[in-house]
Amino acid sequence: MLNPLICIVSEESSSPDDLRQRLTRHGLQGVRSVRRTEALRFFEEVKPDLAIIDSRETDAGQDLEMARLLHRQHRRTPVFLIVRESSETKAIAALRAGVTDYFQRPLALRELLASI
Repeated sequence: MLNPLICIVSEESSSPDDLRQRLTRHGLQGVRSVRRTEALRFFEEVKPDLAIIDSRETDAGQDLEMARLLHRQHRRTPVFLIVRESSETKAIAALRAGVTDYFQRPLALRELLASI
């Protein structure tokens, strides 16, 4: 997968743009940002190669549900989750929801790029 189409799902306005710019600087050209409410439709229409859910702690349950829905409808599409605070319980819940890889902020871009 030389230039994967990556979808960043987030409700925050600045976070996905920052992540998109960082990924673009590392040669990934197909990075798009969408709000959670648009993600399922975007996946049906565009069929990205990877989803990155940038989770806020206040919406963690909704972000896990989004991961669950994306995984259920697009089993072959990896789903990454970026969280601000982590625990073993949260990590297990994410894996059960179908999350492929799990990252904690501050984000180590090298780790994310290696996973991509």
